[in-house]
Amino acid sequence: MLSCSEASTSGNFQLHYENSHDYEEYSFVDETWLKKRMPQPTKREAEILTYLKHGMSVKEIAQKLGITNSTLTHEISALKLKYGVKNNILHLIIYATNNSLLS
Repeated sequence: MLSCSEASTSGNFQLHYENSHDYEEYSFVDETWLKKRMPQPTKREAEILTYLKHGMSVKEIAQKLGITNSTLTHEISALKLKYGVKNNILHLIIYATNNSLLS
């Protein structure tokens, strides 16, 4: 899978391999492809992603985890930042699914 971004710096192009956490990112500085490994979610992050994937609301997940909605919202924002997802939770779920981050 090839993904592109609108950023004007290194890494606008990424080649993702099916069923792998490895990918290559093009460096415009060096004009080469750099091998990289996608960060894996922690146990807690995977749990949150799985609940989201199954359609649970923020309120339901927060109750299940025994945390506040605000804390969960912060954790979801951190996940979006970790994986470079700028839009909504649906994009985060699609990203996690497409990149085999969930079992």
